[in-house]
Amino acid sequence: MRCQRLVSCSRWLLPLLIAAGLLRLAWVADVRVPKPSPGAAARALRGPGSAVLALPLTFREHRSDGTRALTRGPCLDSQPALSPDGRFLVTVCHRQGVPNICLVDVLSGDAAQLTDSTWAKEAPVFAADGRSVVFAARVDGDWGIYQVELDGLAMAPLLDSPGSDERDPEPSADGGRLYFASDRDSGNLDIYRVEPNGHAAETIWQRLTTDPAPDRWPSVVRSGGTVAFSRGASPEGAAWLMSADGSGERRLTADGLVADRVSVAPDGSGIAFASQLSSGQTALAEVNAGAAGASFLVPADQGALAWPRFAPDGRCLLFARALTEGHSQIFLTPYTSPLWRIALRPEVASRTNCGWEAGVLALGWLAAWRATGEAGYLDLAQRWIDGCLATRTPDHVNDGLLGYAAIVVYRERGGSDRLAFARLVATTLLEDYPRVRNGALVHERQASVVWADTLLGLVPFLVAMEPDMETGEEAVRQVLAHGQLLQDSETGLFRHAWDDERGEFMGPSAWGRGNGWVILAESELLASMPFTHPLRVAVKDQCRRHALALIEHQRADGLWSTVVDRPDFYAEASATALIAYGLQRGLASGWLSTEEAHSAVRVARTGLWRQVAPDGLVGAVSAPTWPSPDPAFYNARPVGDLQLYGQGAALLLLSLPDL
Repeated sequence: MRCQRLVSCSRWLLPLLIAAGLLRLAWVADVRVPKPSPGAAARALRGPGSAVLALPLTFREHRSDGTRALTRGPCLDSQPALSPDGRFLVTVCHRQGVPNICLVDVLSGDAAQLTDSTWAKEAPVFAADGRSVVFAARVDGDWGIYQVELDGLAMAPLLDSPGSDERDPEPSADGGRLYFASDRDSGNLDIYRVEPNGHAAETIWQRLTTDPAPDRWPSVVRSGGTVAFSRGASPEGAAWLMSADGSGERRLTADGLVADRVSVAPDGSGIAFASQLSSGQTALAEVNAGAAGASFLVPADQGALAWPRFAPDGRCLLFARALTEGHSQIFLTPYTSPLWRIALRPEVASRTNCGWEAGVLALGWLAAWRATGEAGYLDLAQRWIDGCLATRTPDHVNDGLLGYAAIVVYRERGGSDRLAFARLVATTLLEDYPRVRNGALVHERQASVVWADTLLGLVPFLVAMEPDMETGEEAVRQVLAHGQLLQDSETGLFRHAWDDERGEFMGPSAWGRGNGWVILAESELLASMPFTHPLRVAVKDQCRRHALALIEHQRADGLWSTVVDRPDFYAEASATALIAYGLQRGLASGWLSTEEAHSAVRVARTGLWRQVAPDGLVGAVSAPTWPSPDPAFYNARPVGDLQLYGQGAALLLLSLPDL
């Protein structure tokens, strides 16, 4: 009964793993990881049925049914890691005081010993293809990095520099790089990386850290762009984060919060570590990627805890728990990353909202799906838009957000009703919606007023409707027409609203979120606009001028004010998320240079993460805001409550790979 349920779950899980980039279709079709078995190839340690096997790896809704043991028996197991497909667990297992590398089949409970030697061993982890295990071993006095196939006992040297120690191996998810700690150059452990080519003598080492304190336990995000590590002698270390090339080091844990054996969630949003408390007990704690949201994942009253490591899909955390002296087991606890918490925090409230607020949330869900490959984000957007199709008749420019969700979900999962709705939205906006004299669509049907907000619902949708409908040219016209009316000729910032009938600004302030709506639209348009388009230069010039003006007004804390050029007004998180998203998209598309925007995006991401609570609530988001001639009106808007659009804006930025 139990095995039948797990096999069924595995079938359901496989497409999610493929979508997340954790398995390749060719790998699934052509390679079979051999099952460890007793006998000459490996020494069996436990019989079938001796482990708790019900892994909560298939719960896309992140329902927690509690922490559970993966190993049992009078043993000393530590340093766990799961295989890419979730079928196997590898640990350091001590038998008669000798550490070896052991493999557990989590479907059957069978366990086998992969190594059989008296050398010290540590930090086992599966290679990216799941067919071998990489680990550190101390051979003839020096630590080196070795590899063993799953069906044999032979240790093969992978990286070993005579006279120095190489420890803590961490392969990248694509297998192209190996990160590790070594004291080769300084006598002090630093983080290095290599790109293995099969010839160890020819492998070029790249040293990433040079701090006098020892750096250990590198942990790499799934995208490969960011590395977490522990700095300082164990157990007094601190958690740090850096870019994969060693740049941009930043400390994640404050003084007094000890961080040892760090592990970064695959989506990069959470960093787990073992933390020794003043009581002498050890807990498993977490901070988010902005060094905020500190919380305990497994409290200290659960026993002596150590060796946290995320599963490759990020849905659970493995760790070792000492139960009695000389006896420790491997446990697993369900995990929801900080990015997922942002996505799920407003989900219930969104079910009864088919307006622009939930539309921005859906925009964020879909951005997170594209960035991470996790189908659960697409599920959320699908559930929302399908619930709105039967009740919503398009009649406003903001309905472009519903059209966007409908066309994206249709392209991925079909559904003629979704396509029909998206086409109806496009027809309504292009053929039946009022415009002012220069062709810009008004925001409200009954008034000849152009808002910056309009581009949010309009441009991403029109871009996405290509090639089902010829809407791309209208997106170009709207960006330029809004720029003609709203972009300040001196500052480059966008004002909130223009009354075309009166010939004056109805909202003259450079409202932060409004500027965010605009640069999001501009960046989405340029990312899809052909380089040969006759108006590309005009759009790019408008966007660059806008982007540079925004960078000039970024605050020291990395955020932007609710009115961009008023540093005395409060900092606003949704504006920050939208602006930095547009800048990062500009970097990726090449119309912004690294010098102009890289630093601004990095500090904005950190600043935004610091507004995210442990439960996923994005703080410092102002209430819905309409144009006003009085700048003080914007600073008086309530701030801090849950806002669907604030959650969606944060997802847009924070789901992108870190710089």
